Amino acid sequence: MNVLHRPFVERGFRILVPSRPGYLRSGIELGMSMEEQADVFASLLDSLNMDKVIVFAIAGGGPSALEFAVRHQHRCIGLIFYACIVKPITLQQPYEASSFSQSPFHQFPSSCILNRWPRCLAHELNEPLLADTIGKDRIACEIFQSMYSCQLIDYQRRVDGTVNDICQFASISPPTNLSITSPTLIIHGTADQHCPIEHSRVLKEHIPHAVMMEVKDATHYAICTHHQIIMEQIIPFIVSISEQFQQTHTQAAEMC
Repeated sequence: MNVLHRPFVERGFRILVPSRPGYLRSGIELGMSMEEQADVFASLLDSLNMDKVIVFAIAGGGPSALEFAVRHQHRCIGLIFYACIVKPITLQQPYEASSFSQSPFHQFPSSCILNRWPRCLAHELNEPLLADTIGKDRIACEIFQSMYSCQLIDYQRRVDGTVNDICQFASISPPTNLSITSPTLIIHGTADQHCPIEHSRVLKEHIPHAVMMEVKDATHYAICTHHQIIMEQIIPFIVSISEQFQQTHTQAAEMC
């Protein structure tokens, strides 16, 4: 179980983590545009007999999550955006790629690097704060290992999705006139160089009721370096939405 999932599973939540089209076993033919991907998510929920969900989007998952919230608003009872792309961005290389592939470390098995030398990998990513934090904080290290393993393992089965993202993200429409009413939490590090915080600030402008947490001096890896304060926002947010939803449905059942 992913270390980020643990607090929610322990509280009785079910977690669904789909691969977007073009990644791993989700073929790119399922949907190339963000609108198509949003509809694919809805179809997945149908196949699993799941009616409503709280959506947690990270980075490149932002555009399709936003489309899902707009196109399938009745199914989305809450939204969390962490360091998400929401407006046009030019990516010259696979998202979150670094000099790692050019370094001596690429000759070693990826699992060996993550398990034995995570601080070295963080330095290769030019993330000194991350390297320092994971050397002292076991949970931060576990989060980093679980997140970055996705960048290294089965990369060939991610190429179609990565190439499609580069094309799609360059031309996505910035959020305007959003009709989103679901409770929304936006989290972003102020020093994020992969996806600048302006993306989240634009999103906040168009979802006025959203709560935004700016993590001072944090990079794209804020979820690792500042996991405690971030989870202190996320967990109560999700629990509150769940309780309100259950209460509403209980009242509706009593009325019937």
